[in-house]
Amino acid sequence: VQHAAIRARMALDLSYYERLGSLLAWLEPTMPDIKPLLRETIQMHSAEIDFSHEAHALSDASASLASARAVVRIPAPHYGLSTPRVLVMEWMDGVPLSRTSGAQLRERGIDPTVLMGRIADAWAVQMFVDGIFNCDPHPGNLLVISEPEIGPVPVLLDWGMTKRLTQAERAAFCLM
Repeated sequence: VQHAAIRARMALDLSYYERLGSLLAWLEPTMPDIKPLLRETIQMHSAEIDFSHEAHALSDASASLASARAVVRIPAPHYGLSTPRVLVMEWMDGVPLSRTSGAQLRERGIDPTVLMGRIADAWAVQMFVDGIFNCDPHPGNLLVISEPEIGPVPVLLDWGMTKRLTQAERAAFCLM
């Protein structure tokens, strides 16, 4: 459920980005123009507060990763219960990576090396194959579930900041 005043607060914060970008361009005229980067940031953060955007990103990314046979899970959204300000999705009962060490994972029978390989595979598919890219990958947005038949399965959460990379952008990432 979205916080009541977040839209107004976000609009104010994003207007500061624009002002600071203009001020920086004026103070440092020889510096490269960062306004395109700021426009992208503003666009991404504006989309993040529309939970219907996130619901569609969950579905699209799940389909993309499934078609690539990535060993990951993404919660399915419940469209009938969700709105731009409320997101309801499938419950995933996993261990939060933000509160778990490698030793604790091993104690649970989870191989951290296999888990990290699967997370890396998932981001490689996002960046290089289909281009549906989660822009907020940190341990707080990752759970792990252990499935006896296949081992550790990462659960990818928080698809509010999602970028859809073009073919040219994906090719450019490949050249990095």
